[in-house]
Amino acid sequence: MGAPLKAGRTLGGLIVGLANGSGAIAALAVLAMCLLITGGVFVRYVFGIPLVWVPEIVGYLMVALIFLALGDAMLAGSHIRIDLFIGRIPKRLRDMLELFTLVLSTGVSGFFAWHGVKTMLRSYEYDRTDAFGALNTPLYIPQAAIPIGLSILTLVLALLVCRKFYVVLNHAGEADVDLGSQLDGRL
Repeated sequence: MGAPLKAGRTLGGLIVGLANGSGAIAALAVLAMCLLITGGVFVRYVFGIPLVWVPEIVGYLMVALIFLALGDAMLAGSHIRIDLFIGRIPKRLRDMLELFTLVLSTGVSGFFAWHGVKTMLRSYEYDRTDAFGALNTPLYIPQAAIPIGLSILTLVLALLVCRKFYVVLNHAGEADVDLGSQLDGRL
């Protein structure tokens, strides 16, 4: 096995691991949201004390959940696709169109990840806080989930571009592409 192929497989495994890890963190965010909401309701009805910070934390966790799950959902094929016509297009043309949309998606995701980083750093630099929240949270903390999640999605999309490029270049089937055993059965 050549060094570039081995490096590609290692990098592919790292990207898949990042996506799976961020997906697991997103799942923990769902659990934390459920526990916080349940605990907040319990404390309010049993003790008559509203936990005014619970909705704020749940909102931050919702943002984390959405953005941290993007890469894992892309690997699992869980994003919404409209494939009404794609099945009727010849395979070669379909592969080229999918490559084009993957390249375009990678660029868009990377663009928004970059701007997410800039927004987060601006919030940090100007010490912006959630002035309307009960906790006065520094905004860069919840904002960090956005560029992290979008960056992981961008890496996953770049990996899929490599995979699809190989398919288009070699007239191969998806099953013939070996970017590492981490992707087997997931795409």
